[in-house]
Amino acid sequence: MRAVKLDQPLHVDGILNEAIYESLPSISDFIQQVPKEGAPATERTEAWILFDAENLYVSGRCWDSAPPDRWIANELRRDTNQLRQNDTFGVIFDTFHDRRNGFLFYTNRSGREPIRR
Repeated sequence: MRAVKLDQPLHVDGILNEAIYESLPSISDFIQQVPKEGAPATERTEAWILFDAENLYVSGRCWDSAPPDRWIANELRRDTNQLRQNDTFGVIFDTFHDRRNGFLFYTNRSGREPIRR
């Protein structure tokens, strides 16, 4: 997939209300890794990869059909391998373009709430 170039930086606040999110189609139709590798995702997810002159942005909008009081976070430590046992949103950059090595960044729902202003 290719990143989309922006004319100006995004305001990073966790709220995806910039016009670009309405005018640019999202990346969707994701697949599962667990419990059924290769099966369609059970929850709706939209993602965008954008860049400007100085920044790379990966944005995601993830839905969860369960109410917030049913969300489970069994790991809250930073940089732990156990974090992958939760539902996660992540991206891998294949910076060597060899489909074997890359940099993985991911997060889960247990992170901070968006900053609301």
